[in-house]
Amino acid sequence: MTENYSDPGSTPFQSMLQSLQRQNAILQAVSYAAERFLGSEPIESVLSEVLERLGRAAEVGSATALELVGDPENGGALVPRHSWTVAGGQSVFDYAPQGFPTQGTDFEHLFTMLQAGKAVVARTVELPPGLQTLLSSEVRTLAALPIFTSDQLVGVIALSQRQTERDWSEAELSGLKTAATVIGAALERSRARHAVRKRDAMLRLFVDNAPIMVAYYDLKMHCRFANQRYSEFFGFSGRNTIGKTLEEIIGEKAFAISLPYLKRAYAGEQAIFERTHLDRDGSVKHLEIKMVPHIDETGEMVGCYAILADITERKWNEEELQHIAAENAGILENTVSGIAMIKDRCIMRCNKSFAALLGYEPDELQDQSTSLLNVSEESHLQIGEDVYPRVAAVGHATGIVQNRRKDGSLLWIHYSATALDRTDLSKGIIWVAQDITEQKATATALQEAHDHLEEKVQERTEELAALNLELEAYSYSVSHDLRAPLRAIGGFTHLLEEQLAGRLDTEAEKHLGKVHAAVQRMFRMIEALLDLGRASRKEMAASQVDLSACAREIIAELAARDCSRQVKFVVESRIRATGDPQLLRLLLQNLLENAWKYTSKMPTARIEFGESNDSEGKRIFWVRDNGAGFDMAYASRLFQPFQRLHSAHEFEGTGIGLATVARIAKRHGGEVLAEGAVDNGATFTFSLAR
Repeated sequence: MTENYSDPGSTPFQSMLQSLQRQNAILQAVSYAAERFLGSEPIESVLSEVLERLGRAAEVGSATALELVGDPENGGALVPRHSWTVAGGQSVFDYAPQGFPTQGTDFEHLFTMLQAGKAVVARTVELPPGLQTLLSSEVRTLAALPIFTSDQLVGVIALSQRQTERDWSEAELSGLKTAATVIGAALERSRARHAVRKRDAMLRLFVDNAPIMVAYYDLKMHCRFANQRYSEFFGFSGRNTIGKTLEEIIGEKAFAISLPYLKRAYAGEQAIFERTHLDRDGSVKHLEIKMVPHIDETGEMVGCYAILADITERKWNEEELQHIAAENAGILENTVSGIAMIKDRCIMRCNKSFAALLGYEPDELQDQSTSLLNVSEESHLQIGEDVYPRVAAVGHATGIVQNRRKDGSLLWIHYSATALDRTDLSKGIIWVAQDITEQKATATALQEAHDHLEEKVQERTEELAALNLELEAYSYSVSHDLRAPLRAIGGFTHLLEEQLAGRLDTEAEKHLGKVHAAVQRMFRMIEALLDLGRASRKEMAASQVDLSACAREIIAELAARDCSRQVKFVVESRIRATGDPQLLRLLLQNLLENAWKYTSKMPTARIEFGESNDSEGKRIFWVRDNGAGFDMAYASRLFQPFQRLHSAHEFEGTGIGLATVARIAKRHGGEVLAEGAVDNGATFTFSLAR
């Protein structure tokens, strides 16, 4: 292990000067990294560039960010995620794509140092032999610095010197430690952002499906949030309301009507009012609007919530009931809504629905004070002070009160109070009541559900993880139970062939051959089904994947199966993508094996793998062959399990490979498409969103 930098042939002063210059360059790279990480770009999109700047500043051959994957005490590993290497150098993805195990190797002691927050600085020859075998032969000197978030080791920055040895000064290591700290902070910030986005998505799903219209406006009355019902009601789609002013959304006339109530709300007072709205089809809608001030923990006004309810149907009922009350009070007895005539805070008369709502007979309530129905005398006085001034001002008032039934139980009432003559309230008020106790209970339950949303999401996540473990165990059990009898059948068939060799007629030998072939097909079917299951359930571990290298490995395996075939393979170089390495390899393997199979009858076959951009500029990957092709009329069946367009006599197969391809592409946020013509080859394209 080394600590002080020295350059053979240099004076101590020159060595110190070079060290300080490198430290300055490293700190400049760290400053650049901090600036980029504070931006809105995802950390993954800038980390490679940051590593390049850091590597060049430190004058090394490569700089790599490795992530700690799994439990270090139970077989975890430091896996490379992003790396920069000087031109011509060997990348860590070439010599250690699976990373460095934290247990069972010579690396375990060094990993313990990293967990303790210490830097690991060494020449390659000083490293344990087991670790040396995992490194490129070009590496001569290594410096590894731990990355922590919330006091937990989450990764490592590793810098390596190629071809020549070097030491590291404390000044340089100090700069690199700062870099590790900045990257750790950026990772923690990125994870926090992801958690917030996930929570916001759940809340938006909840609010978008709520039966009310909700929006939020800042102090300048610019919309910062609107649920789907709110946007669609005012003729907007998606998030097109965001950033627009309230006046732009509801219109100049509606804004002028709402302005007095808006001023009250922005002064810190909740305001409830009603207004009409001319719909796009020319119909008139009635709205009840509640403006709720948003005051932060410091007591400062920061915005206002607008909560709207379409009360058109209710208004129609109220207007109709007012007319009926004036023309024929007897008809009111048959209405479903509870209606009472109140004068001087006494119930003059009421219909059966109103009385039944409160557990009385109509004659029991006649000439009774409304205090009989209120929870307390204080509540009785408060309702009077609230309702009568509003009715006197505009002719009507609406709100929610709590009443007491005859049996003492409580209920919530939504009321609409309308003056027979607003210039003279002594003539009486028509009181329309609706029982909303159930709705209030529902609203309370929804609020509780909202309060415990994150806890529920965590519970469901844990349940899903447990279910996946059960599915994995079930898949293993099924595959084992199916394979055992198949091995027995295959073994006995082989035994019969050996013991009865030369004594069987042609027909019997043919039957035994069919049994053997069927067993092999069943084995392949089980493996294909397990691959399909793994493609659906495997936990995603996204990283940079060299698809060109994967394709060449698969092609080499295919060519080794049948050396007699004449196949020309064309693979574009340096095709990389982000995704799960195992799943992407399985996707490519199925597509290339598919091309290998359907070109088997071609005297000179050609199989290609490459990438391009579609008409929208989206990156797509493709596998093309000149084989048997297919009828495009049946293309929709290609990616369904067990659907085959060719018989087993023409081409063997399980009918599951392309279904597995489709699932893997979908899990990566992409899709797979196919084009072809009979006897004129086929092209399969797939995209990856992540």
